[in-house]
Amino acid sequence: KAKNPNSELLFVLAGGDNFYWAGASSGRFSETWYDVYSQALTSVPWFSVFGNHDYGNSDPGIGCPSTNSRFTCDRSNMNSEVCGGAAPYSTEPQGYNSNALNVNKGGVDHGVPNRANWHQPDYTYYYSIPALDFELVAMDLDFYQIGALGGNGPHLGASGVLAACGSMDALHNSLLAIAEASKKVLNNRS
Repeated sequence: KAKNPNSELLFVLAGGDNFYWAGASSGRFSETWYDVYSQALTSVPWFSVFGNHDYGNSDPGIGCPSTNSRFTCDRSNMNSEVCGGAAPYSTEPQGYNSNALNVNKGGVDHGVPNRANWHQPDYTYYYSIPALDFELVAMDLDFYQIGALGGNGPHLGASGVLAACGSMDALHNSLLAIAEASKKVLNNRS
């Protein structure tokens, strides 16, 4: 609001399936976000969460983020802003490997105007706006749609995700862990 006092729009919630059909790839933030939505929309914060279509072949590392991670939060950096600051939510090592995450966690298209307004710091997260008495809890429950990842499953639209994970068991276990972490965040915030 301080940046644009005449705007009534404070933020946008993006509830998943942000990069149809096959997930985010280099160039997609321009093609399906910045070039599509007006300056009024892309100039405010967007808070997003993954949907089953975001788990597609264009973003193969998304399913098992601790495999070949681009960025890892662990004891060495857990108090950095990108990993949670002075009071990190978790002190367990967590890998990140998705094109749609914030740029500082390996997300693509850092040169796209307003890219910093796309907030997806993690698979599951919470964000508070005290001035509005508002709290957002973003939960990734795509484990429950594992057969529809990439639109038509891990053997088709998400076959690259499955290959990056190494096995269906690894993909299953990774998505289950993400879903369980989502439930834990919700329970702890309620």
